Amino acid sequence: MLQRVKRGIALAAAGLAVLTVAGSPAVGGPLPDPAVDPDGNLVANASFEVGDAAKHPVGWVISGAPSAQSAAVSGTAANVRTGHASLQIVDPSDNNVTVRSENVSGHAGVTYAAKAWVKGGSGTSAWLYLEAWDATGTRVGVTSAAPAFSTSWQQVSLSLAAPAGTVHVTVAVYGSVTTSGTSYYDDVSLTASAPAYNPAIGPARELFLDDYRIESATNVGRLVHPATKRSTPVIVADKPWESTVYIYGSVVTGSPGAAYKMWYTAYNTDFGTYLLCYATSTDGITWTKPSLGKVDFNGSTANNIVNKLGGTVLYDPASAAGRQYKLLTYVSSPQGYYAYFSGDGITWTASTHNPVLPYGDVSNVVFDAARGRYIATTKQRTVDIATTPGTNDRMAYVSTSTDFETWSVPALAVEGDYRDDEAARGAGGLEMQIYGMPVYPYESTYLGLPWMFDVDNYTEGGYAPAGDGPIVPQLASSRDLVQWSRPARTPVLPLGEAGAWDDSMIFTSTTMQIGTGTVSMYYGGFNVGHGGGAGQRASIGLATWRRDGFESLHNAGDDPGTVVTRPITFTGDTLHLNTMVAAGGSVTVAVLNSSGTPVAQSAPITGDQLDATVSWTSGASLSSLAGQQVKLRFSVDGADLYSYWVTPAS
Repeated sequence: MLQRVKRGIALAAAGLAVLTVAGSPAVGGPLPDPAVDPDGNLVANASFEVGDAAKHPVGWVISGAPSAQSAAVSGTAANVRTGHASLQIVDPSDNNVTVRSENVSGHAGVTYAAKAWVKGGSGTSAWLYLEAWDATGTRVGVTSAAPAFSTSWQQVSLSLAAPAGTVHVTVAVYGSVTTSGTSYYDDVSLTASAPAYNPAIGPARELFLDDYRIESATNVGRLVHPATKRSTPVIVADKPWESTVYIYGSVVTGSPGAAYKMWYTAYNTDFGTYLLCYATSTDGITWTKPSLGKVDFNGSTANNIVNKLGGTVLYDPASAAGRQYKLLTYVSSPQGYYAYFSGDGITWTASTHNPVLPYGDVSNVVFDAARGRYIATTKQRTVDIATTPGTNDRMAYVSTSTDFETWSVPALAVEGDYRDDEAARGAGGLEMQIYGMPVYPYESTYLGLPWMFDVDNYTEGGYAPAGDGPIVPQLASSRDLVQWSRPARTPVLPLGEAGAWDDSMIFTSTTMQIGTGTVSMYYGGFNVGHGGGAGQRASIGLATWRRDGFESLHNAGDDPGTVVTRPITFTGDTLHLNTMVAAGGSVTVAVLNSSGTPVAQSAPITGDQLDATVSWTSGASLSSLAGQQVKLRFSVDGADLYSYWVTPAS
């Protein structure tokens, strides 16, 4: 256990190092995403600077004839375009040597662009391919280009709209089928089209979890702010049917009855059964486990067991009677995710459409009230796509529904990529996978908390074949539930210190409680990793963040920073900021017109302000600029900037 905890700490440190380096550009430009190269490149080792002992390029897979002579990193200066190396392809006739990038997460409907520089050495130059693959590893889309032979560097470009079913995209350099030759490739890139941009903002807060509204930034970096955790659990396993208690489930407020209602999971080791249990509270801290009289356990129904399935619950008061509470859970036969409905959250009726979603394991559900739809994130697995051969790769998929019974085909949302795997291997593990990912409609975006499973090994613990290692939540966000951004990869809800009750695995509730100044969330914590082991315990705790305070744009105060938005429009007349300014620091805002000229300048903002109303000292009033396309330029000196929004005057 101690080894796993130390690895989790090392991983957090590794993630912070990535953020510090890649998240603080010294010159103006889009904030680089540590998940990719600063120019948005999705391909690892794109310039072939790194090779292994056999001179094969790291981050690429060779097939056909994987010898050093067929495909190798070459450092010959005459054949290098930039940096210190390039890829040399030597392809004897009919050898069909292929050098393919590691899988990159792909999304149906997104257009991908591949570019590469190629130089001929002799014979016929290798082709460039852009490919789309489904979850079975079947190629479902492809485009290619055969560059004309030239001893000078030339750029080849490809574009592909990912078809339905796409899970991964790859770039490949492919030797000719019938002819032979030697060629050199360098500076490969793979980029994805950006989500459609809507300049309109309003009372929904704009956070800095992605680059969607950021045009340029100087001397600022993203900083993840870990939750403050209550030192002791709020619910522990203290009933005969509870060997461990944790929460994939939900906490509902605002429904009839108790102020707080919780549906949580209890596992009974004697019976090998997952139980969905129910608790209530008046303050969210002290919980009661009422006797429901519904499920028999050892000859008695005097317990708080709702069912013997587990699952996650949501509450939609606008639904028809008897369907206000909705449950999604896993049933093994026929395998799938099953939907249930209830009027009180205790007595449930199965949907006649079950199973409503394929596969079955961890699921999280939420109601997106603003768009009138339900969102389910489900764990799906793919065989032989994991980094470790012969094992399953866990990924988070998203589906939506307007009735909770007819769902869209699950589409890949987030999976562990090469950056995650590098971090895992750097800390002594094998790879990183997504164990689950609740999604929360939050202000102007969707917030996701991917549970990052740092797979240590497949040999330790009672569940060794499924992998052992720590699990800890990070941050993800999306504007459309299709493309997800993960620029800062440090734990947002970190493991406890060695020996703590939550020092090895953390899972999060599917709901969050949003207050005026804080956001809180219940979570399940384990004292052993996924492989299990003697002395395993699990309890439910409470974590709290500052309002909007998951992540900020940070400036330490040494050199003031600036952040300029993309063009925005608004209808209100009052700009608000959520910011924490250190002593001696400040945040100011300038409004820029379409020519980039300041037309309004704010007074300095200081102190710790959850809702700072911006006042203007010169230039036009904000109301006079309503409806026009403008940009905001934030000057940040020794401060954390969390969010901004525009409202009508009160």
